[in-house]
Amino acid sequence: MIGKILKTMRKSSKLSQEQVSTLVGYARNTISQYETGAIEPDFKTIEKIANICGYEINFINKELDRYNSMAIICAKDDYSKNDTLIDGTSDKMGIRSMFNSVKDFYLIDRRTSINDMINIIKKVDIIYLFEGNPLIQLDIIKRINYKELFKDKVLLGFSAGSMNLGKIWYYSKDDDYDKTFFYEGLGFTDTTIDPHFDINNRKQVNEIVNSSYKHRIIGLPNDSCIVIKDNEIYYINNYFAVEDGKIEERKGDDLYEEHRNSRIRIK
Repeated sequence: MIGKILKTMRKSSKLSQEQVSTLVGYARNTISQYETGAIEPDFKTIEKIANICGYEINFINKELDRYNSMAIICAKDDYSKNDTLIDGTSDKMGIRSMFNSVKDFYLIDRRTSINDMINIIKKVDIIYLFEGNPLIQLDIIKRINYKELFKDKVLLGFSAGSMNLGKIWYYSKDDDYDKTFFYEGLGFTDTTIDPHFDINNRKQVNEIVNSSYKHRIIGLPNDSCIVIKDNEIYYINNYFAVEDGKIEERKGDDLYEEHRNSRIRIK
């Protein structure tokens, strides 16, 4: 997925792979392999490419710099891969490298006992709902009194995690499920998200438009995100509001103007 994000940033900045390779100092073929996922860049390289393309990807770190512990709730049952999430491998970046201030990381998946999960959540500042199967993640979280334990914590949601933060979440049919459906989420926000939204994917667009007669949905492209701060919702980069069969592209908010240093593109 990192490759798709890099490609989206480069294209939106109207830069060729050759231009990016010259500015970064790598071969054009290396940039191509980053974008196709053949090889995965480290975080410093990702940040460098993002800055060249006019994006600031470090604003999350600036918001989280006063916190130092994180629990990662993984929504996958591939435990061998789960065990490499925090520190990564020789060819894949770990979550630890993405957060500058965080010192202590704890992994939670279906192997984690209820008591261990409660103890971990009580001592961390940040709860990161990671990607994978949203139903698996809900099954893990709903074993505990999450509304009480998550109170006053910083909540991050990525992919499946972002879906689950809503009162109602939306699942567009894919290889895992042969139909589109709505489901009750964790209830931390009224926003219903369709992550990895691609306006050029006609099948995905048709699904979200047809489903929007039942519930309003926000389509989030890979280079966009939602920030909830002081009980207000802010959209970083463009997003798509879909309601009653109509889809509208909207511009993001300028929440991080103070961090831009003329490099951040908030559309």
